[in-house]
Amino acid sequence: MRRYIIPQMLVAALVMALSWLQCSVRAATASRPGGICPDRRWVPTGGTESVHQSSKWNYLEKASLLISRNALGNGGESWLLNERDNSLPLVLADAGYDVWIGNTRTTDFSYGHTTASRGDQEFWDWSTDDLVAHDLPIMLQLVYAGTNQTAHFVGFSQGTQVAVGGFVEGHVLPYVDRVVLLAPVVRVDTIKSAMGIAAGLFLVDQMMLLARIWEFNAHLQSGEKLLNTICGYPNAHCYDDYISTFTGANCCLNETRRGYYEEYETQSTATKNLAHFAQQYRTNSFAKYDYGWWNNLFRYHSLSPPEYDLRRIPAMPMLLVYGGTDGLADADDVQLFLKSITFSPQELFLPDYGHLDLLVGTRSNVDIYPTVLDFLAKPDA
Repeated sequence: MRRYIIPQMLVAALVMALSWLQCSVRAATASRPGGICPDRRWVPTGGTESVHQSSKWNYLEKASLLISRNALGNGGESWLLNERDNSLPLVLADAGYDVWIGNTRTTDFSYGHTTASRGDQEFWDWSTDDLVAHDLPIMLQLVYAGTNQTAHFVGFSQGTQVAVGGFVEGHVLPYVDRVVLLAPVVRVDTIKSAMGIAAGLFLVDQMMLLARIWEFNAHLQSGEKLLNTICGYPNAHCYDDYISTFTGANCCLNETRRGYYEEYETQSTATKNLAHFAQQYRTNSFAKYDYGWWNNLFRYHSLSPPEYDLRRIPAMPMLLVYGGTDGLADADDVQLFLKSITFSPQELFLPDYGHLDLLVGTRSNVDIYPTVLDFLAKPDA
């Protein structure tokens, strides 16, 4: 058994410049067998200056935890890449919420390991299953320890799949109140993104692992070559627009800020994480990582990996927000998820929205945030 210290880190360049936002640093300790990357998470506690006049923990009506992650890699700073009125954490903070923003492992702000270095396979040995089993519970426990209350959860992209996996397993349920899933990537049976299809159909994930490429990053030379190789379209240079290669078309991004988005987005992720999504696409299932039938026997006591049984999710206040042109959180896959659970969440469907529109779109303050605020403010039944 190894013990890991998991510090919480502020993104100073993005957060400290926001003079109306007060920030706090939190630390957590986790232990688990085997080598795993400790995560760092930066935690702003927010509100306007008028709100700050009250005591630190008691003036806020509710804590909220925001988790953003997708298969190409991004971190908590992605919530703060837009102007103030189009930045969900700041909108929540101005509404009186105590906002905690989480970084899962291997974002730009969450490197560190007690035994391995970034060049080691051990450092990148993780997938959605590890985020479900370790990262999310630790973050929610940290919020609960700091606020003594359950939190509203707001997730984006892979952050939604991690949350749903946690609800199935049950160990995060005591810490969660209301749930908002933006661009829910729970089922990936019918994804439309070029990268997702290539990884799934052409076994790109397996080729990368066989080539001992543990880290995937579109900004690295290996990532650029891979993108331009796997797209397979004549005269196409996927790296020139690698965001769309991963997410599909987006309708509502501020194109003048594209360089700013690309500076912070598409960070490193584990090839194993990408492989896990490819496995789900090939098998049309939300199942745990497939290690091959022999290793599955030792890990799962079955030849194939077990599925996350979505019927085990108890009825809870949940809002799904999804778009009609999303290449990752395809609307048909969202419907598959809805048919697999035993209750009916509230839905907000935006026909012209793509994947990143739901995170950094220019119309979010009109099309999305009012619905999110109304949903979170509803009294519990």
